[in-house]
Amino acid sequence: MKHAVLMPSLGETMDEGSIVSWHKSVGDSVAKGEVLFEVMTDKATFEVEAARQGYLRSLVARVDDIVPVGKTVAWLTDTADEPFEEAENADDQAKDQQTSTAPGVIPPHSNGSSLTSGTAVRVSPRARRLLEQHGIAVEAVAAVVPGKPIEASDIEAYLKTQTVDEDSLPVAVDSGRLVPLAGMRATIARRMAQTLEVPQVTLHAHSVVDRMLELHRRVKERPGHSAISLTDWIVKAVSITLGGHPKMNAWFETGGIRQFSHVNVGLAVDTPAGLMVPVIRHADGLTLVEIAEQRVHLRDRALAGRLQPKDFGDGTFTVSNLGGYGVETFTPLLNLPEVGLLGVGRVTTTVVSDGTQFYSEQRIALSLTFDHRAVDGGPAAQFLNEVSHLLMDPSESWV
Repeated sequence: MKHAVLMPSLGETMDEGSIVSWHKSVGDSVAKGEVLFEVMTDKATFEVEAARQGYLRSLVARVDDIVPVGKTVAWLTDTADEPFEEAENADDQAKDQQTSTAPGVIPPHSNGSSLTSGTAVRVSPRARRLLEQHGIAVEAVAAVVPGKPIEASDIEAYLKTQTVDEDSLPVAVDSGRLVPLAGMRATIARRMAQTLEVPQVTLHAHSVVDRMLELHRRVKERPGHSAISLTDWIVKAVSITLGGHPKMNAWFETGGIRQFSHVNVGLAVDTPAGLMVPVIRHADGLTLVEIAEQRVHLRDRALAGRLQPKDFGDGTFTVSNLGGYGVETFTPLLNLPEVGLLGVGRVTTTVVSDGTQFYSEQRIALSLTFDHRAVDGGPAAQFLNEVSHLLMDPSESWV
C-alpha cells in the first residue's frame, strides 16, 4: 500500500514551503521519525521527519520546488517491491489533493497547457516558472521531449536550440538581473504589504541613558554576565511596562482585540535569508541574564536557519533594534497581528543646557508604532513615556 508524504504546516503564517534537500533517495527504506527532507518557510529551515515507516518510491517535489501546505511531495510504500507506477501515482496525487490541478500538472486551458483537448502535460514547478519567465508555450517544449514530464533541464535545453538573427536585435542594454520573488522573501513582501493596509502611527521619543550605560558596564564585569547587551535592558523595560498596559500587549483580530496576561517579546533578527522574529516568552518574569541567554540562543539559531516552529508564533509585542547598524531613528512597521512595535536607534551624545551651563548626555532614540484601530494616541504615548523613564533609571534588581 502506498502513502502520500505531504508538505506540513509549520506555523500559522505558512502557506507554502520550498524543498531544500532530500535526506533519502528513491528506493531507500525510511524509519518512522527519521529525517526525510528539509523545507524552507518564510521564517526558517526545518527538518521534516517521516510520519511512518516504509520505502521511498517517488519524489513529486524536487529541490527548490515550492509546494503549498497539504500537497504531496513524495510517496512511500509499505514494501520495497510492491507494484508502483508513475501514471497511477499522478492519478492518486490528484485525488489526494481533491482538486483538478495536481502539483506538477498544468490542466487544459492554463498557460499553454494542453497538446490536445483534455490532455495534460506534467511540468515541474521550476520548469513552469521558466516557461512563464521566457514566454514559452508548453507545446513547443513537449514536441521536443514527447511522452515524459517536462523538467527545468528540458526548458534550458530548448532555449539553447533557439537561434536569433543578431542583426535584428536591439542595442544591448544592461537591464539588470531579475531575482525571483519566492520563499521567505515573497512571504516578507506579502506581509509588509498587508501591514501597510493597517492605520498605524509612530511616536518618537528619546531616553537619557547615562545611568543605564554605567550600570550596564558594571554588570558586564561580573562573572557570567558578559553576554548581556543593551537590547536585553530594553526588552526588560518593555516587558515590565507591558504588564501595566494590556492594550499594548495585544493582537488585533477579526471581531475583537485579544489582550494577553503573559508577555512574549519578539526580537527582529536580520539573517541572510531575511527578517525573522523569534520570541522570548514570559519576558516580564525573566532576569537580564535569562533574557540574554534566550536572546543569544534564538539569534544563533536564526542565523543558522535552524529555528523551530516553537520559536515563533505567539509574540505579543516586538522590539527592533537597529542601533548596531548606526541608525539613529526610523519608522518601524507593525508585526501583525500585534498592535505595537518598538524601534530602537543607536546611542548618541548630545550637548544640552540647563540655562546656566552646558553639559553632555547620552540618549537613545525610541520609536513606537501602534495600530490605531486598537490603541489611541494617549495610551500609546503613556506607554512610550514609561519605557523611556525605566531606561533612564533602571533597577539593578533586574539582573
